[in-house]
Amino acid sequence: MLPQTAWDGLLREDWFQARYAPHHRIDELVLYKRRADAPVYRLKPSYLRFGQQIEITGVELGSPKAMPGEDLDLLIHWRTAAKLERDYSVSLALVDRWQGGVWAKADSQPMHGGAPTSSWLPGEDIADEHRLSIPSDAPYGPYQIWVGMSLRRTADAMDLPVYDGAGNSLGLTAPLVPIKVPPAHPSSCLAAMETIVASFSDIAKLESFHLEGVAQPGSTLAVHLCWQAMTSWADDRTVFVHMLDSQGNLVTQADGQPDGGRYPLSIWEAGESIPDTHSLRLPENLVPGLYQIRVGLYDWRTGERLPAFTAQTSRYPDDSVPLTTVQVLAQHQQIR
Repeated sequence: MLPQTAWDGLLREDWFQARYAPHHRIDELVLYKRRADAPVYRLKPSYLRFGQQIEITGVELGSPKAMPGEDLDLLIHWRTAAKLERDYSVSLALVDRWQGGVWAKADSQPMHGGAPTSSWLPGEDIADEHRLSIPSDAPYGPYQIWVGMSLRRTADAMDLPVYDGAGNSLGLTAPLVPIKVPPAHPSSCLAAMETIVASFSDIAKLESFHLEGVAQPGSTLAVHLCWQAMTSWADDRTVFVHMLDSQGNLVTQADGQPDGGRYPLSIWEAGESIPDTHSLRLPENLVPGLYQIRVGLYDWRTGERLPAFTAQTSRYPDDSVPLTTVQVLAQHQQIR
C-alpha cells in the first residue's frame, strides 16, 4: 500500500491491524499479508444486481453467528460489467427474521474507502470487507443481513434498484445472508421431563416431553418438548402437536416453528438441546375421555412430513410420534 492514499485510513482500522501485518517493503510501497490467526471466511454463492452494471457474486462470513455485543465480519464479492463513473456506498442492516425489526445498520464505502467503485475494472472480483456490530440487547434468534447501494450523500444521492438472478425487482434493499444470534446463556430443557426417543431423518431427535395443565374442555395444555439437533443449519420445519380421539380423528392441534419462531431449525447446531413449548387449546365441546397427543415435523411449504423413526429405527405410521395418552375430564370434575 502506498502512503498518502485512500488506504491510509484503512491501515489505522482496528479490524485491519488484527487481520493483516506488514510482509514486505519496496521503497515506499508496503505489502501486507493476512495473519495466520485471522478469521477463515466461508463462501456462500449469491447473486444480486444493483442497477444495470453492479453485481454481487458471493458473500463470505467469518462465522454464521455472533453473540450480542460482538462484531460480525463479512466479505462481499462485487463485480461490474462496465466502468463506473460514480462512487457508491454500501449499506447493511441487521434484520430480525422473525419479527422484522432492524437492529443494526452500517454505511460505508467499499473496503472502508480503499476501493471506491470508480476505480473498479470491468469483470474484476472486488472482495469488500465489512463489519456489523450486534447490539448487546439484540434478542436471540434468526437474523438476515440486508444490503443496498447508493450514491454518496450529495445533492443527487439516489439508491440503486436491486434485482435477483431472474431479473425480478426486489426494491432498494435485499436479503444477503442469514445469521444466528445465540442466547446469552445456553438453553436447557425442563427438569423431570418424560423420556422419549424419536428421530426425524438425520435432522433432529425428540428426547423428552412434559405436559402442563388440566385436561378439561376449554382448557389449555402446555406441551413442553426437548429437541436435540443432529445436524447444523437445516431447512426450517414446522412442529405439529395433534390431539386425536379414540378413532384417530383430529380434535385440536398446535402447529408452529420451535420456540414460537424464535429458534427455527435453520439456526440449530449439531448436539444442541432446544426447549420448545406449544399451547394446545382444547375445544369447549370436547367430550370427556381418552385422547392421544402426537408430535411431528413437516415442511411448511409443501405439507410433507419429515420421516420419523423409533429408537429401533422403525418408522412411525404417518410419521407421527405418539407422546402420551391423556384423560380429558368433564369441567365439574376435580383432580384428586
